[in-house]
Amino acid sequence: MKIYLSPSNQPANKYVVGNTNEKVQMEAVAARVKVVLDRDYNCESIMATLSMGIGAGERPQEAKTKSCDFYLAIHSNATGGTPPCTATGAIGFYHPDSAKAKTLMTAMVNELNAICPVKSNRAASVASGMTQFNGAGYGEIRSPMQKGVPSALIEVNFHDNPSTAQWIIDNKDAIAAAIVKSIVSTFGITKKSGTAPAPVTPAAPPPVASMDVTDGAVVAFKLGTKSYYPGGAAVPAWVITDYTHRVTQVALGGKPVVKGGKACVLLGKKINKKTGKEEAGINTWVDQEVLSIVGAASPPAAPAAPVFAAYTVKVTTNPLNIRKGPGTDTAVVGAIKDKGVYTIVDEATGSGATRWGKLKSGAGWISLDYTKK
Repeated sequence: MKIYLSPSNQPANKYVVGNTNEKVQMEAVAARVKVVLDRDYNCESIMATLSMGIGAGERPQEAKTKSCDFYLAIHSNATGGTPPCTATGAIGFYHPDSAKAKTLMTAMVNELNAICPVKSNRAASVASGMTQFNGAGYGEIRSPMQKGVPSALIEVNFHDNPSTAQWIIDNKDAIAAAIVKSIVSTFGITKKSGTAPAPVTPAAPPPVASMDVTDGAVVAFKLGTKSYYPGGAAVPAWVITDYTHRVTQVALGGKPVVKGGKACVLLGKKINKKTGKEEAGINTWVDQEVLSIVGAASPPAAPAAPVFAAYTVKVTTNPLNIRKGPGTDTAVVGAIKDKGVYTIVDEATGSGATRWGKLKSGAGWISLDYTKK
């Protein structure tokens, strides 16, 4: 089984939070999907050449040329109105000539909606992708199928809703895991051990109360939270999306604090997600059930990074762009056209590839997806 992954190439689609866009976020999700599929399952994944568009002669033709069995476009959604919006939920589009495409989209929508704490409000979450534009359909549904490659398009959630946009930004690993789970279950792909695929959706984090909250711990409100205790006061959206919060107190007189029948903690300083700086807090007792721990009071020191060992790779495509930095969001400074052997002296993650390698010559960085050690 060979899966073609086509993340959105729409940098103009800005997220309503996080100073980011659909292209950056979906390329990061697709890269994670590729890592898990290639590492754990008996299938091959092909990442679209990210500089290509989605015209019939571009990514759809690449999927055909590389003999892919399925074309999966990965996007995030927007209402088209003036943000912020209130639309929520994953939406899957399939080509009606492919039964597997519809099955895949149904499974994928269910997996994504199950892990998002903001409940979907979509009346229809799975639909044909060939009814739009007076029956021409979406290009990434129509064009691959015309070339004999069944196709589907997943919208993981809405990026013009502050709550779901932040959820996408913070949960790319879980989103990728949900996509992988639906792929392997739909197509019956086995793990590399030869056994039936095990679920890959990570378990939800345990409630705060079971994680031994201590004074000074950093917590966040779960997306979708409507109110906290005492009194059922409404939580402003910015408290949830823009800040994490430091616990000031977990007990009074040595006993847990219970208000309104709920175990509570006192929140003091709030931490700005953009700047990392602490600011004056909301200073109120909050129900532990609407919180999740995101940082310990005294996090352990990170282990020293191992010394990188240089190695050689053979380039497998022609041409292979050389970029100024590790990512397709940096400038192209040259190209390798001889499919030769080159020495890599450093590695890094970045947009557009699973891993980037720094050339010993100092010319720049190349995508390691198109090389062999």
